[in-house]
Amino acid sequence: MIEYWIIEPSDHRQQWQRRKLAEFLPQVRWARSLEEVAREVRAPDGPQNIRAIRGVIFSNELLDSMPVHRLAWDAEQSVWFEWGVTAFDGRLQWTRLTGKQSELRLQNLGPKTKPEGQTPFSLMAHRWPAELLRALPDGFVLEVCPEADRWWAQAAAIFETGKLLTLDYGFSEQDQIAPERAGGTLRSYYRHQPSTDVLANPGQQDITAHVDFSTLRAVGEQAGLKTDALVTQERFLTRVASRALDEKLSFGPWTAERKRQFRTLTHPNHLGHAFRVLVQSR
Repeated sequence: MIEYWIIEPSDHRQQWQRRKLAEFLPQVRWARSLEEVAREVRAPDGPQNIRAIRGVIFSNELLDSMPVHRLAWDAEQSVWFEWGVTAFDGRLQWTRLTGKQSELRLQNLGPKTKPEGQTPFSLMAHRWPAELLRALPDGFVLEVCPEADRWWAQAAAIFETGKLLTLDYGFSEQDQIAPERAGGTLRSYYRHQPSTDVLANPGQQDITAHVDFSTLRAVGEQAGLKTDALVTQERFLTRVASRALDEKLSFGPWTAERKRQFRTLTHPNHLGHAFRVLVQSR
């Protein structure tokens, strides 16, 4: 029997989901973390360090909501520094962090290390030659997300066989440095309206930053996974739809509403190009 597990740490949301999915119980189960799922499916008297999950682990717009480090380039000093947050006059505001922990000079740029040994700087420092960094405009911003990399590595570690998949806003390494993103990708949404003032209305708005898919891919491959696809959402979903039609799989009636939703998800000017899909397997 196929079980569908929902990772949801909130008791309130779990209760809402149980009511919404009542007709599918008991095939739907809940856990607060991936590790909790692994503990549940492992044999009680078996070793606890073995990979336990067989199936598909997927997320949609999860990793872009995880905490990021906001790094910026000081062109005069040829150094990366980190923007921190402080409170002043009753408001949150950005402040430049100082000291050895927040700077990485060009001569110290080294090769990429394993995810668990990386600092926010070494996560991106290996990628570009000094000549390119010297051409960056002063204040050029990048976000790095060690938490997303840790989540991906954790999923890979408890994954016995199947697929590991995520859909999200993001880019690959070759697209990360672009003139139109000189201010970075950190954004907020307050009452469903976009805003670049991520420090306003603390606790009342969603904050998001683009996912670094090249690093995720490397993390998975270092854990022994094989990369099946790193493509736009448009390409991924049209492949799925084409296969479903060729193999005459049934997903219910192809209504006008479903057609409209499919166009929104795949159109290059909507979500088709902005979203990427990474699929890895073991």
